[in-house]
Amino acid sequence: MIFNCISGCAAVDQMQPPDIPMPSKIVDANNRLITTVSQVNTVPVELDQIALSMQLAIVAIEDERFYQHRGIDFRGLARAAYQNLRSGGIVQGGSTITQQLAKNLYLGPERTLGRKVKELYYTIQLERTYTKKEILNMYLNRVYFGQGAYGVEAAARTYFDKSAKELTLGESALLAGLPRRPVIMPPPPT
Repeated sequence: MIFNCISGCAAVDQMQPPDIPMPSKIVDANNRLITTVSQVNTVPVELDQIALSMQLAIVAIEDERFYQHRGIDFRGLARAAYQNLRSGGIVQGGSTITQQLAKNLYLGPERTLGRKVKELYYTIQLERTYTKKEILNMYLNRVYFGQGAYGVEAAARTYFDKSAKELTLGESALLAGLPRRPVIMPPPPT
């Protein structure tokens, strides 16, 4: 069963991460930017262009043991399974940042055992191929923050009209909580 699920999966080191879609730029005759047009609101940045408070906040909320595990947090999975059994429903997830990145990069939204096996395979491959900083950077550039904003730079601009490097501790904490439930957050004040 497991072999059948991963037999069609390519090794991550043989694959390039999918490109982040870049907006089209409309410029005037003097090459000055007039506007950008995109179906996806995203602005990729390097990790050093993201406030340290944002990096720490996302790790604290999404995967507090990110730097201690190798992509799969068995302690986190056990905790989530216990809480879910106790409540009689799904109240906690056990996915790590690397698992979420694997799902976002290489897999669709379906919730099947086969997809979960592939997610674990890609998670292990990502951890073998990239450093923790590279994984965190890819994640922060691809995660959905609501209001059409994919990636932390787009989120910082959407919610606070500033760059991700300029985020305060409070702003970082608020943004870090959005990927869990981006659709239930109210729109930013105008």
